[in-house]
Formats: sequence, structure tokens, C-alpha cells
Amino acid sequence: MSDEDSASLLLPISMEEVKLALFSMKGLKSPSPDGIQPIFYQKHWDIISGTLHSFINKSFSDGFFELTMLQAHTILIPKGESPDVIQKFRPICLLNVAYKILSKVIVNRLRPHLQNLIGPLQSSFLAVRSTTDNIILVQEAIHSMRRLKGKKGALAFKIDLHKAFDSVDWNYLREVLIDFNLPDQLVRLIMFSVTSLQLSVIWNGEELPYFQPKRGLRQGDPLSLYLFIMVMEKLSHMIMSQLQEHKWTPFQLSRGGLTLSHLFFADDLMLFGKASITQIETIIDCLSEFARQSRLEINLGKSKLFVSPNIQGQLANSFSSACGIPLTHYLGIYLGVPIIHGRRTLVQSVTSSIPTYTMQKVLLPSSTCSAIDSLNRKFLWGSDIQTNKPHLVHWNDVCLPRRYGGLGVRSAKECNKALIAKLGWQILSGSEKPWCQAIKHKYLHSASFSSCTPTPSSSITWRSILKTREVLQLGTRWRVGSGCNIQLWNDIWVGNSTLLESTIAPIPQHLLGMKVSDIISNSKWNLIQLTDLLPENVLQLIATIPLSISGHLNDQIYWNAASCGDFTVKSAFSLIQQSRIPNAPRPEDWTWIWHLGCTERVKLFIWLLWRGKILTNSVRFEHHMAPTPVCPRYEQSPETPLHLLRDCFYSRLVWQSVSLLPTDFLSLNFDSWLKRNAITPRRKTNSPDLWPFVFVATIWHLWKSRNKLVFEGQRIPPHLVANQAHTFALESRFALESVNLIHDTRAPRWVSWTPPPHPYLKLNTDGSHNHHSGKAAAGGLIRDHNGRWVHGFAVNVGLTTSFLAELWGCREGLKLAHSLGIQQLVLEMDSLLAIQLIQNRQVSAGPASALLTDIFMLIDFFSSCLVQHTLREGNLAADFMASMGHELTLGTTPFPTPPVDIHMILQSDHIGTMFLRR
Repeated sequence: MSDEDSASLLLPISMEEVKLALFSMKGLKSPSPDGIQPIFYQKHWDIISGTLHSFINKSFSDGFFELTMLQAHTILIPKGESPDVIQKFRPICLLNVAYKILSKVIVNRLRPHLQNLIGPLQSSFLAVRSTTDNIILVQEAIHSMRRLKGKKGALAFKIDLHKAFDSVDWNYLREVLIDFNLPDQLVRLIMFSVTSLQLSVIWNGEELPYFQPKRGLRQGDPLSLYLFIMVMEKLSHMIMSQLQEHKWTPFQLSRGGLTLSHLFFADDLMLFGKASITQIETIIDCLSEFARQSRLEINLGKSKLFVSPNIQGQLANSFSSACGIPLTHYLGIYLGVPIIHGRRTLVQSVTSSIPTYTMQKVLLPSSTCSAIDSLNRKFLWGSDIQTNKPHLVHWNDVCLPRRYGGLGVRSAKECNKALIAKLGWQILSGSEKPWCQAIKHKYLHSASFSSCTPTPSSSITWRSILKTREVLQLGTRWRVGSGCNIQLWNDIWVGNSTLLESTIAPIPQHLLGMKVSDIISNSKWNLIQLTDLLPENVLQLIATIPLSISGHLNDQIYWNAASCGDFTVKSAFSLIQQSRIPNAPRPEDWTWIWHLGCTERVKLFIWLLWRGKILTNSVRFEHHMAPTPVCPRYEQSPETPLHLLRDCFYSRLVWQSVSLLPTDFLSLNFDSWLKRNAITPRRKTNSPDLWPFVFVATIWHLWKSRNKLVFEGQRIPPHLVANQAHTFALESRFALESVNLIHDTRAPRWVSWTPPPHPYLKLNTDGSHNHHSGKAAAGGLIRDHNGRWVHGFAVNVGLTTSFLAELWGCREGLKLAHSLGIQQLVLEMDSLLAIQLIQNRQVSAGPASALLTDIFMLIDFFSSCLVQHTLREGNLAADFMASMGHELTLGTTPFPTPPVDIHMILQSDHIGTMFLRR
């Protein structure tokens, strides 16, 4: 770590850092020795924030704190059924919340630097790294090893470390922290936290006497994971040293491709090398030296040695004897996933593990996905091993999103494909992860990802990834930077298709090879050559694509299916579903069901009712499940849903006991009757919001009483059904109000526009979006510390999103402020997302990146620029200017003087008028 980065770790702790650490905890975690859970601190943040802030800053400056903070309970979690020795328990520490907040603050400060300190072959607990990286690399390495021929072989060790977390030597840990150039003050604080811990084991519910351990890291401390991977990085350094001295020969996955010596994920170690006695001695010597220093011992009995099949059996056995590690032909499970070399193994493994975890690595066979779906179907409809209940709705309909009439259950095959598409996206977007580099060198060579074809020798992982290209093509778009790398007519960079598909006239021969850069001039669109070739709406779409004025933005693909521009599995899954959704009912026909104030079980009943799928006698008779279709109470009428719930004489008696019914209650058709009464409050009652609860509760209890009669022979009097329904309705309303009260913890606030401190000027900007037309505008104004108008602007952006309109207004406002020669500026917006991106200097992958890049550049032009968020009530003047933009011509219109209609808002802001925000 550089001296500059090291010094940054000791900067004063801000209140925001403390709050972030606290609120990242789950509120109801198991209590520590002081009996207090995180939710106590979270609920009373306003009261205790100052004390917590002082405690953490003092701990950083002193390098120690009160020892009572380090008293902890140890809970022994059984690793399996009926543990008979202490080794079969996993010790978990329950630490005081105040200490865990301190620990999380340290972690949050360290984590960004660990990306540079920890090598790419260790992927545990670091951002942008995951278990998938290691799993795919190991799969590909074993796949390549199995295909080796000739005399040169390779070997792989799967190393198990004995009680790794509990064995770390504290002196070695201190040396590691110093070697990484952590500041002495922070090293003292970390080592104090590690070495001063006092533990009490909870045994049979009783607290045993406290004792002090002599080594190891405590599982349950947020800091322990990061300290451990720093210790393991020292082993990585030792291996790299052996590689540089040519004592350790790594395994090469493909000719000219990635070489692999080791992969770490916490205490899961995979080591690779040349198959020779000398190589094995080098590897064992390296591990032994690391064990001597760190006290992390190898568990020889649980470790495994795998050699490539071209090594003869006698020689392979000699390798095993030389290292004392048993030889295996199958390395088994790595990070929860089998190291696969065939589809049979894959099918066997998936049936005994969590499918989704395996689905992230490889496409499962269709038969396996069908088996998973079958289990899910049976579980949904209440079937078990002994009974097989009817499946009332087709599985394809169940798997539709709720807004389209389904239950949002994910089918295994579609879910699997979306998860694997994430791997394909990383290849397509040029990720530098080691596994991506290995795949590219092994299979792509000079071919492109979109055009290459799998060979019979391709690994199952690679074949799986290639099958997701159709999904990736649906969601991939080009973000325009310079435009030099984007084909104007054949690439998808505007809308959802190529411009070639939108032409209204033949393209002249000399324009066929155009790049997007050919229609950009001085960071502005020049569409003259396209006016006769493309329709007006397409030209408008092009004109609203933001271009960076900085000139430093490259062309790049992004994921159009997600608003952030980055690939998400959820958005890929939605794309895969699109083939079934166009024929589905409109969203407004279904969303009302899921907004009802009742339990999920009752909502499912309403959903079945709306689909006409409840098992009345009419339906049961059609499926040969009942001898007659008639009503069990009134045997002259067929039992339809409407008859059962409203028109039967028994049902009418129940309704008469419930409430005074609306005048059209008995005349509406079934769909109108169900929807209107379930969602529309009664107006002629003292409790106008109770009727929907009463209605839903009554039809639910009518259904239950009918089932009691049909299947158990019980006849419940109508007035009892009405009483049960009324009680259920009151309970449902109370539960809903309680949930809303719990979730709505925001206190009312008084909001007003506040002037900037002298000599700063304040720039307020806002965006405006018309959801019907899709057109957007933006605007803003600059005022001084007295609230006087300095300058304003409004922009007609055209067809774009509300978020881009916010950023567009921000960029135009900063350009205006810079052109006026302003040096000290306060930038204020009511878009929290935009403010967070700007404050964190975070560039999204999509079209917003052009605007954000310019915003960052413009902010740096000022000698001081403060960026802050306000609520909508404090941004009314900017909102007015943004709304004006809709009435102007495309582009930016300056306002050196305020428009006439804004004077009342300016006066209100000037005198500090406050608005209540609930």
C-alpha cells in the first residue's frame, strides 16, 4: 500500500461512515453479552449517534478501547447430526454491537485498497470477485488436464487447512499487516481487537467462565475475513517467488494461454503444477514454510492429489507417496460445486445440492430442469410423496410475472439460462478476470464471441456460455463515445434494432460503410445526411443520445435491459420471458390482486378466482372428480364461482348478515363484481376503508365453509360465517396498518430552499418527464447568498428517460456556471440517485456515462463545488424551469432574467417559506 493510501486510513471518521456501518447490520441479529441488538442502535440513532461517533474516533486515535467491549459469547454450532467430539462443532462469536460497528468501519476503509493488495487469483469477499471466478477456472483447468497426451503431465492439489481461522498466529498476522504498509496506529488497533478478546462458551444455555485465546481469528467478526485473506496473500507471494525462480512450473490451460499455479478462496486452496517429484517437493516445501510461520497446518487426510490421465498409475502413486496426500481420480466438490467432467456427474450432483448455485456455473440438462420444476409444482399445489393434488394452473402461466397473470415463479430452465448469460456477458464485455482470459485463449483465438462455434472437445462450461448468445444479443447495445468503433447501419446503438431496419429509402453506396463518428461534429449530432433515409421519430431518438463534450469517452457496449447499464440476472430473465409475455393479459388486469390488504394465501385464492380455476363442482365434474356439477346446498343450480360466492341462498344470507350491500351488488357480472368490491372502498359506512377487507374476508370464508360441507360434512350457520369474516377483516386491516406503521418510520419534515454561504452561488437543477409522450426537459437557475437571480436556463431534451433528463439539466447548469466565471458553487438537486453517482464519482455503463463524465470534468473546473441533495419542496424553482423546457424548441434556452411566472416561487424561497414533507 502506498504511503498516501496508508495515511488515508487514519483520516477522521465521519458520521456517515458510522451510520453506514450500523445500518448495514440486520437489526435482529443474535444479542451479544450486553443483550443489545443492532435494531436498538438503529431505532435510537438520533440519540446515540454522537456517542458512537466519539467512541470510534477515540479508538482510532488511541489504538485501544475498553476491554469490556471485547467480551463475547461463543456458540457451538453442530456441523452435522449427533456430533460426538468437539471438532464437530463450529464456534461462532457473538460480539458486542458497538465493537462490530468499529470493526465494520475498519473493513469499509480497508476494502477499496484490498482490490490492489490482493492478487487476482484470490477471489474471496472482494467486490467484483466471486466464487464463480474460481469454479470456472478450476473446471477449465481439470478439463484441459484430462485432455493432455504425451509424456508431460500435470497435477492439481486440493488442499484442506486444519482449523484455518482458529489457527492463525498473531505475531505472523502483525507482520503481515506491517508488510502491507498499514499505518502503525491502525495495526495497533487491529491487534488489540484480535488479542484482547475474552470469550465465554454458552453450554446448555449457561455462560461458562471467560477465557482469552492465544491465536486464531474469531468467526463472527466482520474484520476476520479480511485479515485472513491478507494472511493467505502472503502464501500467494511465496508461490509467486517460486515461480520467478523457476522452481514451480505452473500449468498452462492452452497453448499461449493462461498459466495457473494457485487459486484461493479463503481457506479453500487449489494448487497446480508440472507432474514431477521435484515439483511436488517444491510445492510441499512452500506449504511447510508457510505453515511454520503462520501455524496454518495442512490436513493431509482431507487433501487430495489429482494427476492428468497421461501419467501412468505407478508414477502417480509415487507422487502421492512423496507428498503424503492421497491420490484421487475425482476431486469432488469445490466451493459447493462438483468438479464436473461429464453430464452424468452433473445430474447426480444437482439432485443432492441447491440447484441455483450450480445453475450459475453450467447449463443443466433439460431432464434435470424438468425434475426441478416438477418438485416445485408439487410443492406449490400441496402435493407430497403420498398424495398428488391437481395442478390448477398450467406451469407456463404460473411462471409468468405477477403483473402478467402469473405467480412470478421462475422456471428452472429459464433461470439457468439467465444465470449463465452473466458469464457470457463478462466474456462479451471484455472482463479482465483470470477465468475470462483463460476461456478466450483456450477457445476464441482470433474468432469473435458472436461468431465462434463449439468443438466436440469444448468444455461443458464453454458450450453452456455459447448457448446464451441469443439472450445477450437482445440486451446488448452500443454506448456512443467517439463513434469510431460503431457501424452506423449494422450495429444496434439507437432503439432496439439496427438503423438498416428503419430506413425509408435505399442507402447510397458511398454511405454504406459509415461509422457513427461520421455524423458527429464538435460533440454534436450532424444528421443532414440521414434526413431522407430515416423517419423523423428515429432522427429524434438519435438527437437525444447524449454526447460527451470532454472527448475522453470511448465506445462501449452496455446492457440495455437494466436501467443502470450493467448486466443483471433479473433483467436477463425478463428478456428470456418476453417470448411468452406478448400473448399474456395486460398488466392492469392482474396487479390489483397483489395490492389487496390480505394474506398471501387469500391473494392466491383471489388469483385462482380471477382465472376461473377454483375447484367448484362444475370444474370438478369436468375433470371427473365429482359425480355432479350442482351446488351442494341448492341442488338445482350448477356450482359456478358466482353462484357459490353470491347467488346461492346460503351466500345471500351470509351477505345480509355482513353489511348493507351496494345497490348493484347482485346485478354485476362476476369479473366486475369481484374486482370492484375487492378494491373500491364503501362510501356509505363509518369505516370507508373497511369494505374491501370485509368483502375479501367474506368470499374467503364462504369458500372455506363450502369445503367444510363438501369434504367434512359440517354445516356452519350463515351468521357464524359472517362473524368469522368480519373478525378476519378487522384483523387484516389492523395487520396492514401495523406493517405500514413499522415501515413508515419517517418523521414529517419542514423543507425550504436555503441560500448558499457567502461567497458561494447555488445552482439548482431538475428534470421533467412526460410519461405519456416520453419527452423530457430540464432546467435550473443560479442564485446568490441573498436569493437573488444570477442566471437560469431551460432545455428541451426530447425523447429520453427521467433520469437522463436530471443529468442533462445538471450538465447544462454546470456549463452555464463555468461560462459565467463562477469559482465557488453549490450544486443542489432532488434526484438522490444522481447526487449519489456524482458524489461517488461513479460512472454508469449506459448512456448516462457521457453526461456523468462531463459533469465530473465540469466540477473540477471550479475551485470549490459542493454537491448536495434536497427534497422536491426545496427545489421548486428548478422544477418550474424544467417544466418550461417542454414548451421550448429542442436545445438549451438561457434566461439572463427570471421568467415572469417564477417570481412568486423566488419570493417564497427568499423569505424561507417552509413546506411540510410527510
